[in-house]
Amino acid sequence: EVRKVRDIVNVHYALTRKMATEQDGESSAPPLSSDAASAEGAEVPTLETKAYWRKKDALTAMEQRILRMLHFDVSYCAPHEYVLNFAAALGASEAVAKLAWRAANVAVANPRSLRHDAHILAAACLWLGFEWCDVEVTERDMDELCGAGSHHSVSECIHWILKDVEEQLCTSADVHNV
Repeated sequence: EVRKVRDIVNVHYALTRKMATEQDGESSAPPLSSDAASAEGAEVPTLETKAYWRKKDALTAMEQRILRMLHFDVSYCAPHEYVLNFAAALGASEAVAKLAWRAANVAVANPRSLRHDAHILAAACLWLGFEWCDVEVTERDMDELCGAGSHHSVSECIHWILKDVEEQLCTSADVHNV
């Protein structure tokens, strides 16, 4: 369902006021619209309109940045299905598949995941799962999954996913406690 920018700004503003009220016991932020002000019995200062337009402009600017980062392609294919299919194709253990799934969860939370195809991310995650379980996987196996010539992309993904996993998910003991 399509939402109006005004509705999003108003909801954000209402939630911000609510959180401020809960923390302070009283909100110091003025209402954005005359309707909200009249419902609360307050007068609308002239800065109200400026505050609303600043928030609306900031929201629109953020939306534009996100769309540019996505190259205006708003469809997204997550790597998880590929992780399961690749794990089955290679005869991976359940432990390897679980670790690869966890790596995929970390990968999709990183904006860098948008630069790679889902099957490349999945291959990198699966490679990490094999690595963490001390199971050897050959480059030939990975080539069969991803296509020859994709080593650079898979290696790049492995590098930043591993860094994110180490920072966000677990200690080395937790990686092995699937």
